[in-house]
Amino acid sequence: MWAISLWINHRYLAKLDAPGAMDELLFEERRQINVRASIKIGAQDRHVDTWVQRSLRSRPAIRGGYSWQEETYRGFNNWLVDRYRAEWHGRTGQLDWRRNKAGTTVASAQRVTGDSGMIARCLTAVLFLAAFAAATPSHAADEIKPCEPDKVATRYPGLAGKTIKIGEDGVSLPFNFRDPNNPDQIIGSDADLARAVFKCIGVPVEFVTGVWSGLLPAVAGGRIDIMWDVLYYTPERAKMVDFVLYSTMADRAIVHKGNPKNLQSLDDLCGTKALAGLATVEIVMLQKISDKCVAAGKPAIELNTFQDRSQAWQMVETGRVDIMLSNAMIATAISAEKPLLEAGFSFLPGIKVGVAIAKGRAELTQALVDGLTAVTASGETAKIFAKYKLDPSWILPPDVLTQ
Repeated sequence: MWAISLWINHRYLAKLDAPGAMDELLFEERRQINVRASIKIGAQDRHVDTWVQRSLRSRPAIRGGYSWQEETYRGFNNWLVDRYRAEWHGRTGQLDWRRNKAGTTVASAQRVTGDSGMIARCLTAVLFLAAFAAATPSHAADEIKPCEPDKVATRYPGLAGKTIKIGEDGVSLPFNFRDPNNPDQIIGSDADLARAVFKCIGVPVEFVTGVWSGLLPAVAGGRIDIMWDVLYYTPERAKMVDFVLYSTMADRAIVHKGNPKNLQSLDDLCGTKALAGLATVEIVMLQKISDKCVAAGKPAIELNTFQDRSQAWQMVETGRVDIMLSNAMIATAISAEKPLLEAGFSFLPGIKVGVAIAKGRAELTQALVDGLTAVTASGETAKIFAKYKLDPSWILPPDVLTQ
């Protein structure tokens, strides 16, 4: 999906989308995912460039090197300056451009006055700032607060002496499930990561299990502190709670063994009996697909919802539904465990996953960001992902979304 945003004088005017892009399922959600990913990638680039520059400042460093992003700025500026120089000199003959020994393009506003002089000076300033932006350290991105559990009373006084209640459903393999050797204990990537983060913060936790669809309202209503259960970010959910993002993910279909209906993509779902979780991204998507089926003169999808995943598996196993849409890792894990189920086609890559927190709990939100940042920087998040066969490249730097 390609899009161009138009801005004039720092004012947003319009957005141009590729033909047919807005007809895609979950268009707005996917557009926001792309925008946020671009912002995040830019921040990561600046972080890398900062450390490149810090390395180059050391005495043993090889001189004359540029990071790829700086070279991009430099090349663009040279191209821009050459075009500007030719156009300006051709019109006025008043601007003397030259290059210094270091190869940097500079402008001398000789014999240029009034508006013309201002334009030349502004251009010089813009070129300098663009190159400077790539090399200037971003201190906020570099700061990683260490784990200091013994200082919780001073760092997070509102959390001291409290136990954080974490909501999970206990049946979402491999993210959270009951330990086969100790059914009273919840384990999994989400559960283990939550323990590591709050150990870093210095606050004990208690896992509260319940049906998945009821966990988000429980957070908003103050009955639990957070929901940490493979929760996808959507703007609609962010109206109810705040998110601390930490991972990206994708979805996958679950079908009966052998895929008897030969369902290979979302385009094959017209006239089928489909299943998705109550109040999930997938059920919204299924409704949109069904509406398109009807508009095209095809039979609608019979929509079914579940609140308890364990009941959902049985609906697919017994043939009460033809297909279930779920998280890709859950689909893979449960299909390996249950011989009558099979993981089908994948869809919706790049979905953001986060922890849900009730709005207004700024201290808990900041503690989560600090804890996730420290645990990820130590490499422990990657170890937890690898333990449960999740791809460590899905890990994201913590990011707070409130809308």
